[in-house]
Amino acid sequence: MLKIAAQQLKDGMRDAKFIFLSIIIIVAFIANGAVFSSNYQNELNDYNDHVQETHRLMEQACGNLQNLALFQQVMITPPNPLSFIAEGGTKLMPNGVELNAFSRWSIQYNQRSNELLPALPKLDWSFIVGTLMTLLAILISYSAVAGEKKSGTLRQILSNPVSKLSLFAAKFIGLLSILLICFFIGVALNLFFLFVVGGLPFSAEMTWPIAWAILLSLLCISAFLLTGLAVSSLTREPAVALVVLLVLWVVAVFAIPGVGRLVAEQIIPIRTQAEIRDEIDRTSQQIREDAPNDAGNWNGDPFASNIPSRGKLWTDRQAASCRIRDEYYNSLIHQTKTAQVLASASPYGLFNDSLQMLAGSGIYRFRQLLDNSIDYRQQLYQFVANRDSTDNTTPHLVYGSYSYCDEGVFSTKSVPFSAVPKFANQWTQTGQGGDSQTPWLQILVLLGFNLIAGFIAVVALLRYDP
Repeated sequence: MLKIAAQQLKDGMRDAKFIFLSIIIIVAFIANGAVFSSNYQNELNDYNDHVQETHRLMEQACGNLQNLALFQQVMITPPNPLSFIAEGGTKLMPNGVELNAFSRWSIQYNQRSNELLPALPKLDWSFIVGTLMTLLAILISYSAVAGEKKSGTLRQILSNPVSKLSLFAAKFIGLLSILLICFFIGVALNLFFLFVVGGLPFSAEMTWPIAWAILLSLLCISAFLLTGLAVSSLTREPAVALVVLLVLWVVAVFAIPGVGRLVAEQIIPIRTQAEIRDEIDRTSQQIREDAPNDAGNWNGDPFASNIPSRGKLWTDRQAASCRIRDEYYNSLIHQTKTAQVLASASPYGLFNDSLQMLAGSGIYRFRQLLDNSIDYRQQLYQFVANRDSTDNTTPHLVYGSYSYCDEGVFSTKSVPFSAVPKFANQWTQTGQGGDSQTPWLQILVLLGFNLIAGFIAVVALLRYDP
């Protein structure tokens, strides 16, 4: 068996298709490391500049607690040092949320990238492995069995004391070894250009996502290789096997994810911004009609009898606006996740979603931005309420809106800047790489793809009658 595997490896290494695609794949890995490390440093400088400017303006607002509560800032995501694994369209997504202590408003785009450019594939691991290496796996496996059937070589091999199962194992090991040589050379050069040449800061938290990404890559490559062996074992014509495999590859890499997106758009419709604004206006008007008649009055006295009702009116309006906008954002996330789940019907879609989860990029990054903005706004509000509770000259009614609050309803004293919550601290809790998770379910499903394809290949070969 080892002799057959070694011969398969030797023949594959001399294959022109392998040499050509291997060079492209390795160059792509190098380009990923070189370009990403440079872009990351630029993005980190932009992020630090934004944080410093926000802090400068916030420090000025600290002279008056009410000014601090109304201080409008944009909370943005820091650059993700793991997006070289899977960028996930993050650069085409909003990366900021405008807020103050009372409410959150629009999501914003604060990145160097041009969002008007089409979403062309990024040279991340997801694209290199999921597209280029899976194509290579098909091109070196389509004739592995069918070619030997046609030439009569398989009949000669099986005339020797070699079992069909051993033959299959030898071919799989030999072809997989070819792919692993290409993959690990590319990964090694990629990491070298990232962390040694490019100076990307490495942390212990990055070790496991990279390790899991390598494992998932191997499972994805293996699934397409076994599919190639299965189709090659089912036919006697290499040309037929190649056509069938290319069709399957296009379906897995392009058609299924595309259909998943179309289906998700149909079953989970998204409202327009005009519809969102109309609902906010209608809800706000209904809240005002349900409130006491004097709730909208303000005569300059924060201790007037109607001020608690007025405060509740403001607070309810802000809460309703936040709820409606959150429902809209959640529908965006739900639609995207549904599309990804549907795309996971193919090994490529499953692999792509898994790497995004590991890297904390794409929709996972956007979800974390929204969650962190909710937590941060609550921290700001709680800070304002706690500081106001120490001022006995106010009625302790902390309420306001986008840019206005009633003078005197809560403290106007100064606060120390060092004590104010900062949005940058929100990202240190889970790391700037995002809220990465281990995709156990995806790993198991990819293993399932491997087992099914391997089973079909073995059965087809066992049923072959030389």
